[in-house]
Amino acid sequence: MKFLRMVGVNCKKYFKDYRNLIMMFFLPIVCVLLVNFLINNSKSGLDVNVAVINLDKGSLGKEMLEELGVSNLYVDKAQAIKDL
Repeated sequence: MKFLRMVGVNCKKYFKDYRNLIMMFFLPIVCVLLVNFLINNSKSGLDVNVAVINLDKGSLGKEMLEELGVSNLYVDKAQAIKDL
């Protein structure tokens, strides 16, 4: 019970000052956005290996993948796993 009282007293103390609210809520958001911007600031995207398996028999799937600019396109799951 003393622990909950101590938590309550500290919360009241922190929430009285608006600068503490900014530090607790907005600063972590800003840090995450800044790191995300610095890491993903390239035109080529992430450097991960991705295999797209197109099992669609129609032409719409091919058109969509051409629009996305997919370079690794497979029709067999085993071959895709082997190349990854």
